[in-house]
Amino acid sequence: MKKILVTTFLMLPGVLNAAIEETASPFPSAKKGINIMSMAEINVPFAMKSHILENKKALATKGYEETTETDKNVISLFALQRSAEEEIKQFDDDKNPLDTHLKSSVSKINLAFKFNEIPNLKKHNIIGYAAVGGYAKGKGWDGMVEFMSDPKLGVCSYTTYGIEKVILDKETTEYFVNDKPSNKSVAGNWNTGFLYTVNWYAPTRLMTLECANKIFDPNIVDNMIMLADRIDKA
Repeated sequence: MKKILVTTFLMLPGVLNAAIEETASPFPSAKKGINIMSMAEINVPFAMKSHILENKKALATKGYEETTETDKNVISLFALQRSAEEEIKQFDDDKNPLDTHLKSSVSKINLAFKFNEIPNLKKHNIIGYAAVGGYAKGKGWDGMVEFMSDPKLGVCSYTTYGIEKVILDKETTEYFVNDKPSNKSVAGNWNTGFLYTVNWYAPTRLMTLECANKIFDPNIVDNMIMLADRIDKA
């Protein structure tokens, strides 16, 4: 299984996670686990840094970043809700360990770690599960995504996968999920919808909760943070 370095910034169209093989890392001095650095220490273009700060300002003033760049993710989550039943029917009993199609149960996916599902979720709200991240022969997948629908949050995904290192910028990193390094993003438009994202980090694992909703409501991201807390404590 390849070791992964994740560089994370709060920016349009949400949170950018650039996964890089450790051997090709532009941050050779980064330690294993979580590294929090100022933007001045992170070697990215000035325009990207300016965009990050502009997005942070928009989140603080308007509540979201207005953009069409999230349209693809929003549309994909809405479409998944409609197509999931047929995909599960077709691939649920596929025994190929490398299959990444939707499954009806976590037990149908060969995992290398113990996956804690979203707690207290009613069965009719669960859309499905799929393997993500890296696969190690004889061990299994190091990542999982659980899809669900919620009348208040929208169509959501909870994703977790193993990481070797994570580099977070100090300017947008907070600690709102169980006092763990966290960041959030709200971006989209009134024509297609909005993408709400909450990320939080452990030394060897990244967790992301993402929801697509037709409307903008600041309560959605607040409720997602509370849900992230419950997931993290599960």
